[in-house]
Amino acid sequence: MCIRDRGDTLLDHARAAFRHLMEQVQLGDHGLVRIGDGDWSDGVVYRNPYPQAILNTIKYGESVPNSQMALFVLPRIAAQLEPIDPTLSLEMQALAEQLEAPVRDTFGGLWFGRAWFRTSANRPFLEANDGGDTSSGDPNSYLDLEAQPWGLLSDLLTLEERERLLDEIERRLDDDSPIGPRLTEDGQVWPAISQLMTWAYARYRPDAAWRSLTEHLYSTHTDLWPETWMGTLSGPDGWISEGQERAGGTWYSAFTPMTDFPVANMNPDAMWLLGLVRTCGLEPTGDGLSIQPRRPGDTYTLDLPLLRLEVDPDGVTGVYRAHNTGEIRLRVAVPDGSSPMGSIDGLPIEATVIDGQVTLPLSFTAGQQIAFTVSW
Repeated sequence: MCIRDRGDTLLDHARAAFRHLMEQVQLGDHGLVRIGDGDWSDGVVYRNPYPQAILNTIKYGESVPNSQMALFVLPRIAAQLEPIDPTLSLEMQALAEQLEAPVRDTFGGLWFGRAWFRTSANRPFLEANDGGDTSSGDPNSYLDLEAQPWGLLSDLLTLEERERLLDEIERRLDDDSPIGPRLTEDGQVWPAISQLMTWAYARYRPDAAWRSLTEHLYSTHTDLWPETWMGTLSGPDGWISEGQERAGGTWYSAFTPMTDFPVANMNPDAMWLLGLVRTCGLEPTGDGLSIQPRRPGDTYTLDLPLLRLEVDPDGVTGVYRAHNTGEIRLRVAVPDGSSPMGSIDGLPIEATVIDGQVTLPLSFTAGQQIAFTVSW
């Protein structure tokens, strides 16, 4: 039975999903979202192979990246829902605020830990904690990329901490890998995470984001390993990078026939497109879109079904292609000290700068195309 037949709305699903998070998934003893039998990583709870440790982790373990993602997503959903369900909006915002300190506590000065695991004796420990140096000999002291991109995007770190974390990621995981950052120093490249890192780069190191986009192209893989057929038009969910056995290939296991048919995984394609949109400066807000050209002087055109965006050193020009009836706000970042001018469908607007942005309010009907400009 489809959703429409049952009469459910998107709001109904948002309520049900949040209730499931609060009442079924719940938070653990350290205040983070419980990990259950896995978060984004299917096999994360099996890192400690002892059966009782696995069972304890499933029951009591906590996910750092899922908690970080909630910190980013929940306030934006809450802002969208506030006009139609203020109670649900407040509950989502309250949970996001509740998660801030526990997530912050998993940052040890260099990077975020991966998850709270349990031993066979049910003792909690933070996996991939910040020991400061992976050459120390401590097997639990390593940088795990899975817990870093959402941590950067959740914006909990000071400027100094953020730059230190970015330095560690580039130095330990990215510099020696021509196809994007590895999950760990001796690990593989998984686009579901490495191209999420493109978004984090776009926020804080735009040059690294553009480089990351190039590294993740299928053409880059083909240039590096021309005799490897996978990675030409499609690919698997994980790559073996330079300097490792079977470089250019993919992983294998007794349970998943990845090497038998190593194509048709959508992560390399979908996440590359996400990285492109974010690198071009488009991000969601609670009531619309933020348009923030990442590097002064850039010139590019991004043409999407919803939005056409042309960026040059003098401003941005675009067309919003409405797929429904409603209203949104476009917030265009402008250079410091500039005196911008703006227009909507050729009519000038008052381009007031607030927090470094000019707001363009758009009202539309389905199928309408609205042209806009902000110049400086």
